[in-house]
Amino acid sequence: MKAPSIPEAMAKATSHGTWYVTRRQLYQAWAKPEGGLGWLTVFAVAAPAALLYLLPPSLPVLVLIGVIVLGLAWRAGRLFVPDEDSFDALLADYRRRYSTPNRLLLQPGLHQPPPPSPEGDEHAHGTAGILLVDDDLLVDLLVRNNQHAALGLAIVSISGYPAYVLPPLQASAPTAKLYVLHGAGTPYPEMAAAAQRLFPGRAAPPNADLGLGHRSAGWITLPPLSRSNVRHVDSLGSARLIALLARAISLGVPLRSAHTLMAKERARSGRRSGFTWEDSGGFG
Repeated sequence: MKAPSIPEAMAKATSHGTWYVTRRQLYQAWAKPEGGLGWLTVFAVAAPAALLYLLPPSLPVLVLIGVIVLGLAWRAGRLFVPDEDSFDALLADYRRRYSTPNRLLLQPGLHQPPPPSPEGDEHAHGTAGILLVDDDLLVDLLVRNNQHAALGLAIVSISGYPAYVLPPLQASAPTAKLYVLHGAGTPYPEMAAAAQRLFPGRAAPPNADLGLGHRSAGWITLPPLSRSNVRHVDSLGSARLIALLARAISLGVPLRSAHTLMAKERARSGRRSGFTWEDSGGFG
């Protein structure tokens, strides 16, 4: 199995152009291609078992099994190994030859207010509450995917980005609902302290911690050769993240609890086919 191309990985990560994605999400999609070593694993188990069943154990049979195993190991070594350095080199080469793929977010881009429109500010639209996140690029990911409007929340990071959004939020913060969303590498106390710093007029703590704890993020699978085993919010595909985030906010629970609840609901409904996270850019 050969390594997927960047356009193939983008099609999977964005659900064929539905979602904006980050580099981390693109890597997740690239590192989990269709297929895999399934057939190789089956043959590696079935062939020696069949030989031992059909032939009496002897030195020639054991030698033959050894040859099969070595041959399969050689073949596996020539298959696609999804290491992160190879991905970065592939993406850099693609951008050099062509351009940055459409809907791939590589750096924050919401530093300036958008032009006036009949619908108002595209970022601050829907300010029933505030969603405080731990990564500037996560703001772009959620806003570009229209989640500020879908959730009715203004979205800002702990760095104060986007700066132009802060003044109106600081005025409404004392009474607005405040949710925090963070990866496993950012502890909740850091998020709570940032909330106090950014919204000094607010005495109450955040209404809910939606984030990933160090000990509770193992349900998010990572590629085996990732440079870090820390789970970030965008370790989840956009489709999966958006679905989980909506449920987590509605219940005031962490993403893991929303994941557990939704998994139980799918199990109770008896759905063993049809929609999967992978079908819609969830891949994880």
